[in-house]
Amino acid sequence: MFAYRDAQRYRLGANHGLVEVNRPRPNVKVRNYFRDGQGVESPDDNGNGGPNYFPNSFDSLLIDRRKGQEATYAIKEAQVNRYDLKDEDNFSQAKYYWNHVFTEHYKELIAASIVSTLKDAYDFVQMRAVQNVDQVSPDLGKRLRKLLEEAKIK
Repeated sequence: MFAYRDAQRYRLGANHGLVEVNRPRPNVKVRNYFRDGQGVESPDDNGNGGPNYFPNSFDSLLIDRRKGQEATYAIKEAQVNRYDLKDEDNFSQAKYYWNHVFTEHYKELIAASIVSTLKDAYDFVQMRAVQNVDQVSPDLGKRLRKLLEEAKIK
């Protein structure tokens, strides 16, 4: 089974599941986050302009986490499994760079670069991004809020 899917992915691209003969059952629409590339038969099969990442705020595609649960197994003394680490450290490296490496000039450039793309996003996405950045540095969050306000005025 692996060789077939791998060959299809190689020949047809990430959208090989959209080709009719590769669909799981007749008349069942394939719903995934693959976009663009080979194998797209029509624009409607290309996710209708939806995002290609999960989780997102725009899509109703829900994943049933109970299905397809992977089995755990041991390698030497270690237990191998997928773990959802709620206490993951996602900000300390960015904090270090912001506080100890970047000069004032680079801080201005970074804030301007983030806002250059974030300004076109929905307001709730902007606020969510700024709240996330606040965990790196309240100073960076403040800069983003100021630049986003200025971008709205223009």
